[in-house]
Parts: sequence; structure tokens; C-alpha cells
Amino acid sequence: MKAELTYTYWRDGKWFVGQVREVPGAVSQGETLGALADNLRDAVRMLRQEQPAPPAHSHTRRLKIVEA
Repeated sequence: MKAELTYTYWRDGKWFVGQVREVPGAVSQGETLGALADNLRDAVRMLRQEQPAPPAHSHTRRLKIVEA
């Protein structure tokens, strides 16, 4: 599966810390931005392996949430 996801990152001491916006729980860290991106990819893969596959006849739609 190929997907292009978005992550937010920040510095915490010598580490870059990041989270993938579209995948709750996909959080990781790395000493470089490249290492962070690799670690986030691993986190997404691990989280998706834990999710049961949807039925073949399922559909997907975008959900907009507006916070007050």
C-alpha cells in the first residue's frame, strides 16, 4: 500500500519528535529528520497491522470535524 501522510514534528532536546496526523497513536522520535521519518513509517505500519482489514464491500469518505 502506498499513502502520503502528514506529520508534525518538533525538537525535544537533541531529538526530533513527531506524530502522524492521519494515524492516531503514530508517534516517534529520531536524532535526525530522516531517522524520525523512518521511525514514523514503522509506527504507521505496526499500527495498521493491528487493525482488522475492512470488508471488501466497504466504502471510504472524508470526515470533517470543526472544533469550537
